[in-house]
Amino acid sequence: MISKIRALSGVFYTLLVIPFTILLMYCFQNAQRKIRQITAKGFITLFGVQAKIEGELDPSAQILIMNHQSFMDVIYLEALHPNNLCWIAKKELGKPFLYGHALKAPKMILINRESKKEVVFLLKEAKDRLEHGRTLCIFPEGTRSKGEEKFLPFKSGAKFLIEHFNLKVQP
Repeated sequence: MISKIRALSGVFYTLLVIPFTILLMYCFQNAQRKIRQITAKGFITLFGVQAKIEGELDPSAQILIMNHQSFMDVIYLEALHPNNLCWIAKKELGKPFLYGHALKAPKMILINRESKKEVVFLLKEAKDRLEHGRTLCIFPEGTRSKGEEKFLPFKSGAKFLIEHFNLKVQP
């Protein structure tokens, strides 16, 4: 019974709350961070998400480097991090209608990892977000891990951004 309630809640959240959130982000661009934070906190509360926090978030870090365990990584950090986050993701994630607008409305950076020309685009977009006080967020493995204790090989994008802009990193 509980699993059915959670499933229905998930459908409700996806079909009603997420489109409303996207609409608000397009309409109130100066409040996008607050809108994302409220939506993420609502999700965590509604679904009873709990996480063990180890260490402290460094608000002065300019880039967060993370191991991607589940879709909850993004939601949890959106809810709890004090800064305006800018997620760097593969371009394919921008194609599904709802998910695409959830990334495009708050100006997340979507890149084609296979194209060498994307480096110039990534640098331009990252510079813009940094100049607007946003904290870059990247999963250097390029995908979710399957709960293994070993890291997958890192893609070069995170290292390139860190070195190019001399960014303060928080792993």
